[in-house]
Amino acid sequence: YVAQKYVSNSSLENLSYVVSTSLNDLNDRIPSYISELNNDSGFVASTSVTSIWKGTQEEYDAITDKDTNILIVGLGMIGGSYARGLTKKGLKIHAIDTDEDTIQYALENNIIAEGTTEADPAMIGRADVVIFALYPHIFKEWIRDNQQYLKSGAIITDVTGVKVCVVGDVQNMLRDDCEYIAAHPMAGCERLGIRNSNEKIFHAANYIVVPT
Repeated sequence: YVAQKYVSNSSLENLSYVVSTSLNDLNDRIPSYISELNNDSGFVASTSVTSIWKGTQEEYDAITDKDTNILIVGLGMIGGSYARGLTKKGLKIHAIDTDEDTIQYALENNIIAEGTTEADPAMIGRADVVIFALYPHIFKEWIRDNQQYLKSGAIITDVTGVKVCVVGDVQNMLRDDCEYIAAHPMAGCERLGIRNSNEKIFHAANYIVVPT
């Protein structure tokens, strides 16, 4: 749909090109979109295609289930940026982080609706989608130790920048009734921690999805 609407002579190859190419590289083909990247009318965290979303807020709301329960595990710079962006889109975000100060900061600044420093079985069990913003070895340990609390049908995804040492291990140990979508947003900055989080790091950023 995006290729048909925004790219001349659209085809499957054009759509693939749009998905796999950053908006900076598309500057010569769709320059009119570049000036709009910094506004807040489009999607927050997604692919280059959704970074040029031209629909209205009402159209966005119509395709977004605000009742989806999203849990973020790890509220550092990336996890915190996810939380900020998704909260601004009207979703209620729950979070787990081992640092009490991080949880309190997120609550006091309305970045999350609920948070804890423990792997709370009830909070995990309510989650429809779990976003893991953890170091690879911690992510794998968390799945090993806590996956029994996930609801049947839960979708989990991650932001880890390395995949060879993660995808196979997680896929092999994860329960059959849960789905793992391995991913990595091509976004970030040199600063750490939730106080440096900013949902705009995802604007115009590619989002890599790895086969599992």
